[in-house]
Amino acid sequence: EETFRSLDEEKTVVDIGEALCEKLNSLGIGTVHDKTMYDLTDFNKSYNYSREGIKEALSKYPTIRFVIDLHRDSVFDSEDNNIKPLTTLNGKKCAQLMLVVGTNQGGSDHPGWRDNLTFATHLQQKMNDFYPTLARPINLRTAAFNQALAKGSVLLEVGSCGNTVEEAENAVLL
Repeated sequence: EETFRSLDEEKTVVDIGEALCEKLNSLGIGTVHDKTMYDLTDFNKSYNYSREGIKEALSKYPTIRFVIDLHRDSVFDSEDNNIKPLTTLNGKKCAQLMLVVGTNQGGSDHPGWRDNLTFATHLQQKMNDFYPTLARPINLRTAAFNQALAKGSVLLEVGSCGNTVEEAENAVLL
């Protein structure tokens, strides 16, 4: 009964991002969590808006090593039914994760995309080592998704809009 979009942070990827941030911090990985919903005013310009936010964070915190752009995928079958990538781990239903890596194949100025692919490959391998059914295959795309701004940049799809927020949070808290 959840909607695809909400202004209530507890029903969006902002909440999932906060859970991921807390998990990373608990592991000793300091994080900066930008809670801005860049797609509110114009969905089609959300990457333009988020680009400025990423630049600002990288300028303010020059020691940032990784940039994770958090999303929930939209996956539908041929009859327009919402698909929810799901697995069960440690007795909990978890949204499956997918790393998306942009390239320069679509004409984007992204000469370092292979560095991001290397990072994503290592991250995917660790996920597979600990939770073999958690990760969907890495999705290599022709768009750059602002990933040219920093090495170690990935887009992380936490399930889809078919998954519940609880399933998405369960996945990032593993």
